Amino acid sequence: MRITLRVEPALFLLILLVATACTRLPEAELRAYAASYQQAAAAGNRLLDEVAPVVATGPAEASSCPVNERGYRPCFDPALALAGMNGGSAESPDIQLRRLSLALIAGYTQLLVDIADGKPGQELSSRIDEMSATAALLASLVNGPVVSDAAVAVVSGLAARFRNIGASSDAAESVLAARGDIVALIDWMIGDSATLYQLFVVPAETRLGNLLLDRGAARFESPAAVAAVDTQIAAESDRIVVFEASMTTYVRLLQHAKIGIHRLADAVERPEATTDERLASLLRQAAEVRIEAERLLALLRELRA
Repeated sequence: MRITLRVEPALFLLILLVATACTRLPEAELRAYAASYQQAAAAGNRLLDEVAPVVATGPAEASSCPVNERGYRPCFDPALALAGMNGGSAESPDIQLRRLSLALIAGYTQLLVDIADGKPGQELSSRIDEMSATAALLASLVNGPVVSDAAVAVVSGLAARFRNIGASSDAAESVLAARGDIVALIDWMIGDSATLYQLFVVPAETRLGNLLLDRGAARFESPAAVAAVDTQIAAESDRIVVFEASMTTYVRLLQHAKIGIHRLADAVERPEATTDERLASLLRQAAEVRIEAERLLALLRELRA
């Protein structure tokens, strides 16, 4: 199978900026850095779109209209539509937890960029309030069936950290102190990739097993019937292979994001020690984040092709 990687024009700008970094990050470079993490969050959410249908979403999901082996509902259940109203959601809290985690990582990076850009305290305060609300919502979702004890500890710590940041007299210093909590969240998400992989692969293997049974029956029909089932088996197997490649890219994306947060936080914390070489390394890391995000999106397009 052929996978085409489409790189956004903004990425070329970011790579170009690596070669022209100066001792102080100009606004354009900071915007490019934050945009890389927004792109990473978008790619991660796209991956979760592939897993979300597999995760049970509560009583409404257990209706008379489940998703069939081809990935769609053969009938319509209005209870599922109504589940998303009045503050509810038709999506599993387990998936929401992971989406909010991606949002926190991107939001924290934006906070660091705002501090580096010298944004006034009021703007920082507003963004910190948003982050605190997201962290509190995250903490309310850690009781799902596919959430580990490690996630509970990490998320609870994050919620407490951002509550304290909101009450701090030195917002910038408190934001920098939260670096370890965000890194711990990323580490959990890297480890959590094994769970996401199983959520996708187990039902795919069930479908493969059913197809193999169909193939056995097709042998009593005609060679054409066997060939048709073989085509379905090959397509299902290819989907698993592409999803594995997607998970590999997702994990690498998270690792690059973690390294980038460390480098950006170091530059914000000690601007006097930020040499041209360190700035180039910082921007190069943001480019790596953007490249992996583009690669992940390309793989996911292939998965849906």
